[in-house]
Amino acid sequence: MISLQPKKTLYLIIIKTLQEEFKAELATLKIRADGLEALTATLEAQHFSTTTKLEGQAIFSVQYGDRLPSILRELCFRQMWDMLSHTPSGL
Repeated sequence: MISLQPKKTLYLIIIKTLQEEFKAELATLKIRADGLEALTATLEAQHFSTTTKLEGQAIFSVQYGDRLPSILRELCFRQMWDMLSHTPSGL
């Protein structure tokens, strides 16, 4: 029966040599991996629910030239301003 002990010893020596040779690079990778794990944990803790709904409303007004009388144009402007600023009109 052939003993595997000499091969295991050789492999351990090679691994230890490589660890010493790339010590700085391994330390850098460990720091980066730790940072990614912390970021992942933060994102998982603060993520949106899969049932989150986003709602909104957009109102646009288009006017061509000077076709509206000035009083009607002023009224439309005030209503739009009130809707955008969420303050009730005095009208």
